[in-house]
Amino acid sequence: FNHNSSNYFSCFSCSIFSDWYYCLNYSKRGGQGAINYELKKLMEKKDLKITFPRDVKKIRINYQSDSGEKLSIDANLKKAFETMISKLTKRGIGYFGTNGELDVICKSEGECLFVKKMTNENSEFAKIVSKNELSPQIAFALNFLSCPAEKEVSLDPFAGSGMISYTRALCFKKANVIANDESEENVITIKQKSKKLKDKAFSVMNYNFLDDKFPIRFIDKIVTVLPQSRAKQKAFFEKTSSLAVKMMVVLIKRNMEVLSLIGGQFNVKEEYQVGSDKIYVLEPLKD
Repeated sequence: FNHNSSNYFSCFSCSIFSDWYYCLNYSKRGGQGAINYELKKLMEKKDLKITFPRDVKKIRINYQSDSGEKLSIDANLKKAFETMISKLTKRGIGYFGTNGELDVICKSEGECLFVKKMTNENSEFAKIVSKNELSPQIAFALNFLSCPAEKEVSLDPFAGSGMISYTRALCFKKANVIANDESEENVITIKQKSKKLKDKAFSVMNYNFLDDKFPIRFIDKIVTVLPQSRAKQKAFFEKTSSLAVKMMVVLIKRNMEVLSLIGGQFNVKEEYQVGSDKIYVLEPLKD
């Protein structure tokens, strides 16, 4: 993203995004030597300007490929580049104790981007992010893929700390959301999240979803992170097949897949890789 207008900066201050990037330079170059070509070009630029707020004392420079491929960076060139950046920004360069970030990104399509990371501490997601919880960005993606609509009932049967339900209630208009978890401790945490939303609060339940005593018999959509127990995953799909669910969006961990679990009862409409996890969009098979 590259624009000098302050209007574009302010529009991110109340957005769902906690991080965004300002593009400082762009070039079209592919292959193994792309990263070294980009660094040389950046060092030759006479009009390169990089500024940081006063509270940024030390910055980190990341070199990465969007394909995950290891980059072959000339060590002497890298050292000279970082020395140039340090003089230009009047900031130290390092990897620990940094509070500013620059990234050199080589894309598989043959593009090189030199970007500055902009952290938006005022965003709604930045306020709720936690190292011990599902990231709000992934929670948003799960909900978005379920095609939210008004008046429908969306359930997270394994809500944990309630991030999926909180994000759905926060970001989608008139969301009718139910968060369920069998742990009383988790339910307390979920209720605390729900109260923060005021008029957008969602319902909280304390049941074992896989038990026959679970009271809800009709659910429009299920959006959840599946439990890691294979037995519970199998029981989940057996249970949901009897509930006339219109759509499910599930995240499954540990590089597992759901094809062996759904037993010909659901169709995999979409599949996404998110790090080592997978997101599946599932719909019931029509008779």
